[in-house]
Amino acid sequence: MYANEKFKRKIQLAFHVLCAFFFIVCSAAVSAVEIKSEYQRFSIITKNLVRQSLSDEQLIAGVSAAYTVLRARADLPGALPKLTHSELLLLFNAADEAAFYSSSVMHANDMLAIATELARKGSLDDSQIEKVYSSLIAARDYKSAGAWRNLHHTVIRDATLEMYGSTANSSTEPTELVLAGGHLKRIEFRLPEGGFVVAVGNPQCHFTQYAVEDIMGDPVLKKALAGRMKWISPQQRNESLVPFHDWNRRYLDAPISQAYLTSEWKMIDEWQTPTFYFFEDGVLKSKFAGWPREGRKELLRDSMSHVGIRTAP
Repeated sequence: MYANEKFKRKIQLAFHVLCAFFFIVCSAAVSAVEIKSEYQRFSIITKNLVRQSLSDEQLIAGVSAAYTVLRARADLPGALPKLTHSELLLLFNAADEAAFYSSSVMHANDMLAIATELARKGSLDDSQIEKVYSSLIAARDYKSAGAWRNLHHTVIRDATLEMYGSTANSSTEPTELVLAGGHLKRIEFRLPEGGFVVAVGNPQCHFTQYAVEDIMGDPVLKKALAGRMKWISPQQRNESLVPFHDWNRRYLDAPISQAYLTSEWKMIDEWQTPTFYFFEDGVLKSKFAGWPREGRKELLRDSMSHVGIRTAP
C-alpha cells in the first residue's frame, strides 16, 4: 500500500514541479531580465503552491523549482554587483522564502551572497543578518554561520543554536540533534524491535502541544508508551532553542529533538505537525496526522494496539 502511495506522490511531485517550471519559462520575457517581474512570478507561484493541499515534499520541490528558474534568469550569483539595492532586496526575499521551506544549503548560500553584496553597498540591516545566520544553521552549515556571526559581531540570542562536535556521519541510520548540557549534539537513531511510535512535532505548534499534554496527562498512555515513543521536530530554521528547552523541562518522559537532516529520515514522508507513525519491528504499519483540541486518544490507542503496544492488561 505504501509503495503505491509513494509512487503516486512521485508522479504528483513531478507534475507540480514541471507545471511550476513551464509556467515561469513560458510566461517570462525572453529579452533582458527584469528582477521585479521575475520576483512577482516567483511570488505568485509560491503562494499558489502554499494554498494547495500538497505534501511537504511536493511543496518544497515546487518552491525550489520556481526559485531555481528565478535564480537562473537573474544570473545569480554573477550578476549581483550590477544590481540595484531594490533588486537585491527582492532577490534576498526570494532566497529567504525558498530557504524557509527547504532548509537548503544552496538557498542559504544565495542569501549569504546577496547579503554580502548588500553589505558592500552599505545597506544591510540587522534583520537580514539574523535571517542569513538562522538559514545557515537550518541548512547545517555551521562553519559559514559562525564566520558570518563573527564578521558582523552579531549577538545571537541563543548561542546554542550551533552544534558542538563533529558533523560527520558514516552510518546509514538517521541522526537527530539532541539538547545535551545546554548544547546541541548529533546522535544516531535506530528504530527498536517491537511496536514503536515516532511523533513528528514542533514545540511551538498548538496542535502538538495538545497532543503531548493529552498523552502525558493520561497515566495509562504514558505508561504504555514509556520507551516506545520518539518525539522529533523537522529540520527547520530556529530563532531560538528556548521552546525546545521548555518542552524538555516540562515533559521529562517525552523529550523532543530535531532531525539533523529530514532527508535522512526516510521512514518519514510527511513532516506536518503533529503526525504519528506506527512501526512494528522497524516496518511502518500506519500513520495519522493532526490532533484537535478534543483529542484523538481512541485513534492513538487503536493504532498502538495494531503494532503490539497494549494499553490494558
